[in-house]
Amino acid sequence: DSEPTEPEPVSLPSLPVSQSSPSTPAGSSERRKALLIGNAADEIPNPVNDVRLLAQVFAALGFDVTKIENADIATLRGSVLAFTSGLDRLGGDTVAFFYFAGHGLQDAGVNYLLPSGSSVWSSAALADRSLALDGVVSDLARTKRKATVVVVDACRRPPKGVDPASRDVTRGLAALTLSPEAMLVVYSTAAGATAEDGVGTRNGPYAAALAQALPGLLTPGRRLHDVFVEAAERVRETTRGQQNPALYLQGSLPALNVTDADRARFENWDFRRPRSWRERTFQAIGASTL
Repeated sequence: DSEPTEPEPVSLPSLPVSQSSPSTPAGSSERRKALLIGNAADEIPNPVNDVRLLAQVFAALGFDVTKIENADIATLRGSVLAFTSGLDRLGGDTVAFFYFAGHGLQDAGVNYLLPSGSSVWSSAALADRSLALDGVVSDLARTKRKATVVVVDACRRPPKGVDPASRDVTRGLAALTLSPEAMLVVYSTAAGATAEDGVGTRNGPYAAALAQALPGLLTPGRRLHDVFVEAAERVRETTRGQQNPALYLQGSLPALNVTDADRARFENWDFRRPRSWRERTFQAIGASTL
């Protein structure tokens, strides 16, 4: 078998890119918000690189981006609280993205996102010293909005100090119970499985694939979940099927309100490449399934 292919480099648009992009694109009432958290560790150095890459892409897409690197538990919880509270005040025609890269564990069917510098963990410590993903999803579902996307790009291998064979802390993450509203939750690999960090590369496979697929949001009429179907297929392709992202969708995710400014970004974005028949076929199958 051939080796997994190197992720393609991401070319940002020639327009000026700033992480202080307005959250309401000109000519539209739509607000776009993104919270990106990357917690690196000795064995997974790429999460910080991943959020830096995606922060540039989201900002160029007209999102108001908050980027957090190597968050301790107080910062992790505080940033999520500020993000969800801010979204509650907006409501309405808002598109919200939450992205986490780092260590993730599940215990007794509950998913946990680990802070930076995590040490020895047990069932008793997880609830107090980590962030429950299920709670984040519930908080994001409090207010009805146009679309909410949660991406968990977790390597899902236990951090140092955790016995992977222990009965109370298992590998991978469990499936979630979702709100009935327009919400998509994406795991960078199948629930209960492990994902790669991208050893020997600057970015993990999922972050690289997502950065390549996201500009498709600026295609008029392109639904949000179609972009994540494409990203999932890119990951399967670059890892030769070793990593299979999982998508959980409730409701329907519409297209962005594409403005003239968005069209200008899209026309100047040198990301497009011909897609293979295999990629187009799996994208169509995935979209139909969702």
